[in-house]
Amino acid sequence: MTNIRRCLTTARGGVGYFANGEEGRRTIGGALINDLGPIERGLLTYEVSRAYDEVMNTYLAPNQLNPVRTEADVNTAGTILHTLDRMHKTTKRTLSSF
Repeated sequence: MTNIRRCLTTARGGVGYFANGEEGRRTIGGALINDLGPIERGLLTYEVSRAYDEVMNTYLAPNQLNPVRTEADVNTAGTILHTLDRMHKTTKRTLSSF
């Protein structure tokens, strides 16, 4: 839950009043990658998994990050594809690390 709370706090700082600028989109993507990327979803309880899903549904959206337009988006920070790719490549914490 600590990582999920930290992600919410960091991502909230990237949200603009009317629309997110490129810096805001990179901030949100970075928060998802750095805070939620290391989480192994299979180890979460139902309640924590639900909180994880709520954060993902809120911030991994076209109105928060740039939508996927081309396959080159995987290399562009602030896009949904880049964020998902980096989250997937992030080393996950194992049960023995707790």
